[in-house]
Amino acid sequence: MRSRITGLSTAFILVVTPQRFHGKLCALVCFGYLAVVRVAAQLHGPANAAQLMLTLRLTSLGFDSSDGRLAAATPQQLLLYMCSAHGLFTGPFYTFHEWHSAMHPTAPPAPPRAVAAALARGALAIVIWQTVVHALPFHRTRTEAWLELPLAFRLGYFFVSSAQFRFRFYSCWLIVEAAGLLVGFPTPSNVHVLACELAARPSSYIAAWNTSVQQFLVAYVYRRIPFKSRPIRQCGVFLVSAFWHGVRPGYYICFGFIFSMVCVEHLVSGATRETALVISERRVLRALVGMVGYVWTMGCFCFAGAAFNMLEWSDTRAVWHSVDNYGIYLLLAPVLPCICVMGARRRTPIPAVKYRAD
Repeated sequence: MRSRITGLSTAFILVVTPQRFHGKLCALVCFGYLAVVRVAAQLHGPANAAQLMLTLRLTSLGFDSSDGRLAAATPQQLLLYMCSAHGLFTGPFYTFHEWHSAMHPTAPPAPPRAVAAALARGALAIVIWQTVVHALPFHRTRTEAWLELPLAFRLGYFFVSSAQFRFRFYSCWLIVEAAGLLVGFPTPSNVHVLACELAARPSSYIAAWNTSVQQFLVAYVYRRIPFKSRPIRQCGVFLVSAFWHGVRPGYYICFGFIFSMVCVEHLVSGATRETALVISERRVLRALVGMVGYVWTMGCFCFAGAAFNMLEWSDTRAVWHSVDNYGIYLLLAPVLPCICVMGARRRTPIPAVKYRAD
């Protein structure tokens, strides 16, 4: 019923209203309806997942129509796109034109080896996920005896145990990737696992995680926010992403923390701009910087991810307290050194250049 309401509302907008308003009206109706059902009754399981993906599909239809990219599409094709089962409960998101390309392929189908490789990666992700779940259960961090353990053990346990939440998503995305290869989608992948697990900076992790939704946010949110300021548009993207996931406090805490990580990354990049070339030319130094970046990035993401998984502020605060709130200190650790470096650079006088008369 909920899917029919948003689908019929989108169809009404595309047929009745002026074309230039299609994108904004579809976004308003789809995300507004998502807010109503979230407040009125929490959606769970497949119903919530389907509504999330439909919100993206229908919003993209509105903006594509406003941009004149749906002129050749028939009502039947639009309906089939809305109801396409591929990725409806797990992702990936794909535009109407990507769906149309898959339904009318011009390239040969993916070889069986590629499909088997995707299935093998999915099976491996399931094994890792379930191994971590049973060997290092996350609920142990909420027990009374937990705080009596050494801090180093608690941090290591928390870091490794947090992987179960990431591999839970990897599992379904990789299985659906195999299905996308069989169907013939041009971009069946929704995650780059190694790029996520080995990320040495927040932007690298974000770019590799849930890639299809990242493409939606860039094309239909980031580029359409009417401000030139990059931080303002990034903040808008994180707010939309948090709202799309739900109305529980943990989502906003998590994405707010990640936005802070991105800001710190920009600060570090600005402070180390003059030494970047030296670092890139020295293998040992480059490896050391990469290791520090990895520990900082993944340590902060694990800390932020606790809020995403706990959902409520009280539960998030309890988990953060169980690891001595290390993520807050880790997040802020680069700030003061970077400010000092940038301040010293500004105070350093630029030597005058003397020109010799020929």
